[in-house]
Amino acid sequence: MEAITDVESYLFIISRNHIFNMLKKVARETAFKNEISHNTVAVNTTDFSLQDEQYMALLKKVINKLQPQNTSRRYYFLFQIQ
Repeated sequence: MEAITDVESYLFIISRNHIFNMLKKVARETAFKNEISHNTVAVNTTDFSLQDEQYMALLKKVINKLQPQNTSRRYYFLFQIQ
């Protein structure tokens, strides 16, 4: 290893390299965050809640149309979905 003859130049080079490394790191992190945000799918929970309510209403309607001999089965299904 060589002896440092010009401390000011040495510190300048070290600082410059450190700044370049930090800029590269920030650029990589920004690119990564942008990639993640583009790949993330927005979920509308209101639509899912409304769809669940509609499916439950349809299921209850079908269960209520079961034959009278299936009364115990109807109560079982109604109990399961509540």
